[in-house]
Amino acid sequence: SDDDALAEGVTKVREHCYVIRGIDYDEIGLCHSGPIAPFAKLWDSLNAKRKGCSWEDNPWVIARTFVVHQMNIDEFLAQREAA
Repeated sequence: SDDDALAEGVTKVREHCYVIRGIDYDEIGLCHSGPIAPFAKLWDSLNAKRKGCSWEDNPWVIARTFVVHQMNIDEFLAQREAA
């Protein structure tokens, strides 16, 4: 989704201009009209050399999100059990 691409590092430079800096934004201002295309370009720059892993191949990918609890695991488990 657009939101996922933005969370992965796509930047909106201006209206209808989305890039991943260092990959497709240069002196002439090359950019994409939406955030998914530059993310696909990044994906292929990292994965397309491996068979079956290009953006077009559409490998199974999931996004995991989590909350960091900066505390001792035993303390966390005790708090969770008490709730």
